[in-house]
Amino acid sequence: MSALSRTAGILTLGKFACAHGGPLISYVNGSAQQQVFAAMPMEGFDHQANAQRLVACWNALDGLSDEHLAGGWNARSMSAYVKGLENKLAAARALLTEAVKPHDDHVEALKAAGEQTVVNPLAIQIRDFLKSGPT
Repeated sequence: MSALSRTAGILTLGKFACAHGGPLISYVNGSAQQQVFAAMPMEGFDHQANAQRLVACWNALDGLSDEHLAGGWNARSMSAYVKGLENKLAAARALLTEAVKPHDDHVEALKAAGEQTVVNPLAIQIRDFLKSGPT
């Protein structure tokens, strides 16, 4: 985007939805979080709603690199990216289920035969992960 540095991290919405002296004012309110207000000299707009929208958009994009933003990322492309990650997660879950099955079958066979069983700690972690749900 540009060589200028920007405010890092998420923002909080201040109690006043107005700003003085420019299109964008940022200040620290003592809580160690930045606050940003948009100055809109136009009439008929809800400044509080606009400020809330600005903060929500900023925070939704926190962690997305400037390069991705400059490359044209938008809600549609982010949604497609997330869908791709969800598909990869589903595939990984299926592979883990398949990978741990022989171990579980072996343990069950040993139990059925009345023999001593040794459960692999990694198999326990995999099963716990698989039980945790899709996200």
